[in-house]
Parts: sequence; structure tokens; C-alpha cells
Amino acid sequence: MVNKEELHDLYWKQGMSISEISRRYGLSKSGAWYLMKNYGILNKGICPKCGKEFSNLLKYALHRKRCLMLDASIIKRLYWGEGLSLRETAKKLGVSKTRLINFMNENNIKIRSSKEMKAYLPFRMRLSISKRKSKIHIPKDEGFWRWLGGFFDGEGSFTIMFRKGEGYHLGKSAKPLVQIAQAEPNAWVIDYIHEKLKCGSVSGREGRKNANPAKALSIQAYSDSIKFARKIMHYLVLKREACKIFLDACKLMINGEHLTEEGIKNLLQLRELMVSRKVERPVFNLG
Repeated sequence: MVNKEELHDLYWKQGMSISEISRRYGLSKSGAWYLMKNYGILNKGICPKCGKEFSNLLKYALHRKRCLMLDASIIKRLYWGEGLSLRETAKKLGVSKTRLINFMNENNIKIRSSKEMKAYLPFRMRLSISKRKSKIHIPKDEGFWRWLGGFFDGEGSFTIMFRKGEGYHLGKSAKPLVQIAQAEPNAWVIDYIHEKLKCGSVSGREGRKNANPAKALSIQAYSDSIKFARKIMHYLVLKREACKIFLDACKLMINGEHLTEEGIKNLLQLRELMVSRKVERPVFNLG
């Protein structure tokens, strides 16, 4: 006598066809079909993982393949915890994007809205920053860096730029900012530095009542600003400590800590330290 539970296991859990079951027990295909029908095995199948019921073997087999390959907790960690996109999550799990979306809909896993996508962009940037090629050009001329280090001590700054907006996580976004500014008639120096480094953007400021027109070079890309700070730090005197703090702040942002309330507070404290950590200019006795 063929066991009912064994037949149910072969058909629904192991996914064997009626022909395969009939050959296994030495029955005809029609005999195996009538036997399984009398046992009520063809009526429904239950997924052993999620408990969902199916009355169609093909739908059950497709669901079971997705369900056993994918895990809701892992998807939540990758998609919501680490901020991966749908395509990146599917690639990491070894399934198609469509299969992942269907599984998420079946298991009530929310898909991010466009506003939430903006909030998670820093996470995605963090995961790919090591693969990105920096646009900055590092001249090998040591004389240029000695000169730029002295110039930056007087006219440059390291800071963290905050912006407010409803689309940002916690209503704020944070980005690194390296800036060098110079007023007329010496603003041409900014164009010279920009041409040497081949990165960042140059912006101008119109003349005001008590200020001449000026130009500023701003470097905001993570890879470029970090590479610049690491290079120029050895040539700085007055702003070397600020440079070290700036690199610590960049590390926090790359790790995604600026997406928490505590991380924002830490970044604000580091920004204050960047302003306060200036050493006094050395006084040379030439007499």
C-alpha cells in the first residue's frame, strides 16, 4: 500500500510529476493519478516555509523555488538595512529583479518610494566608492604642493556642508566640502589650481560694497576631496589638524553614520572642531 504522506511529499515538496511517481511505484500514470485524487493530494499543496496554499503544481513549484532561495529577513537587511537597490539586491541573491519584486510583494516587503531612494543614495555611494575612479589629478611636482599647502593655510577650508529637505533622511543631507577662495585681482590663482587638479568646480562672486569680486574652487565629491586632503595634509601647518578631523568626518559619512541622529550630532561637533583647531602662525625672529 502506497503511503499518502509519502505521495504528498513527493508531489508537493519534492516536485515530482505524476509520471515520475507512477514509475517509482510501478503504477500506470492513470492509476497513480486516481490514487492521488482519492487521497486528496491533488487538491492543494502547502509551502513548507511560508505556509501558503496552492492548488496548481506549476504555481506551487515556481513559488517554492523563490521562497526557498530567498529569505525575507536577508532581503530586508540588504534592501532596507544596507540600502542596496533592487537590481543590486537581486544580483547579490542570484535571482532576477522581477523574481525579487514578486517575492517582496508576496511577503509584504515595502519597496522604497522616490523620496526614500534619495535618502538611501549615500548608502549606495558608500558601497561603490571604493570602485569609483577619482577625477582629481595629483601633480608630481613637490614644489606645487609646498606652495599650495601654504596658500591653503591662508585661503582654504575643510568643512561639512548640511542641507535641509523633505526628501532627505532625517530631513538633512551631509556632504564634504573642500574650498579655496581668492579675491580680485589675484582670482586667476583659482583657475590655475583648478587646471592643475582637474577636479571640482569654480564659482564667482560679484563685488560688494566692502568686498572685491572673488572666485572659489569647491571640491565636493567624496573620492576627490578625500584624495586631496590626504595629499595636502603633509604640506599644511595651520590647518593640518582640521584636515585630520575632516578625514575622520568623511569616514563617518562613508559608513552611513550621518543617517542617524547621533551621527548628525557627531558631524556637527567635528565641523566645529575644524574651525577651532587652528594653530597660531609661527613667528620667526629675523633679528
